[in-house]
Amino acid sequence: MENNASEIISSKTVEVKLSRLASAAICLAIIGPAMFLVYFVLNIVFGPTGTTIFDVFALFSAGISVVAIILGIISFIRIEMSGGKITGNNIAVGSVLIPIFA
Repeated sequence: MENNASEIISSKTVEVKLSRLASAAICLAIIGPAMFLVYFVLNIVFGPTGTTIFDVFALFSAGISVVAIILGIISFIRIEMSGGKITGNNIAVGSVLIPIFA
């Protein structure tokens, strides 16, 4: 009887997936502040020269950070609504917090 029970338990497999949206959000959350750091270093090296490509670079990095926050919130909501089929809560939360505190 123990063999039958273990066979029944082992035959029920649940496929758990990492949220691709959370993975994309964490990538953007890391790239955004890194790009702003590059902007900051370039601005120190070349000096503030008015509106240049560096300022566009800074706005682009800020936009990436905003997109990361939005994708992180959406992925967190989707993960919670999946009922355990999709994982990645910590990644989703990190993708929201990294751009805010960086």
